[in-house]
Amino acid sequence: MKFCFGFLLTCLLMVSPLRAAIVINEFQPNPAGGDPATQTIELRATAGENSFVGFYGSIEGDGAFAIDRSGSINVNFVGGLATVDIPDLENPTFTFYISTADHSTATSIAEITTAIDALGVPDLNSDSLYGVTLGGTDLVNHSLPGFANEPLIAFRDAATLAWIQVYEDNPITSAFAFDVNGVQIPNMNFDLDPTVTTFGSTNPTFTAVPEPSSVTLLALAGTVFLRRRRAQ
Repeated sequence: MKFCFGFLLTCLLMVSPLRAAIVINEFQPNPAGGDPATQTIELRATAGENSFVGFYGSIEGDGAFAIDRSGSINVNFVGGLATVDIPDLENPTFTFYISTADHSTATSIAEITTAIDALGVPDLNSDSLYGVTLGGTDLVNHSLPGFANEPLIAFRDAATLAWIQVYEDNPITSAFAFDVNGVQIPNMNFDLDPTVTTFGSTNPTFTAVPEPSSVTLLALAGTVFLRRRRAQ
């Protein structure tokens, strides 16, 4: 019985990787219309944190390494969420990160040593992204014709924390959701409209069945449990 419980726990850990306690939850890499003076960044506390005092930065991805935006963050969480308004980010490609120390003078990615989450947002997939290097995620641009090449919105699925990106079609008539790898997800598959920002409230969640890898592992754990019971 102990073996079965341990095996099942291992399976769950394999399909539910550990994440940073405070993560970037939603922002607009390239808001619709003209560039605004400021934009909103939403953070999410995943382990009951009450506040966060730290820094943010945006790393240029179209050319040589450079920190082209940076500043401080001081927020309190309400219901696990907090928002902060910052000067508008340069349009993608860039990598946005949050950290516990100021890295605004960094001249290489190796000097950013205290990042706690990061998201690389491409204009072209051949550009430089540093999200994974900093312990976060790099988005993959879609390869579909007839869509803009910079996401309007990037947000984490409310249930899984997986990144979702939203692109407009071109010419602009509607917006559509894509997963982290640039694969389109039908908007109707979310419990809320994924093309509308939800700053300060719960993000949409994808309502499809669990990934096959998760189902396979859990089924395997159940098979082992039943076989051991029959053998007793």
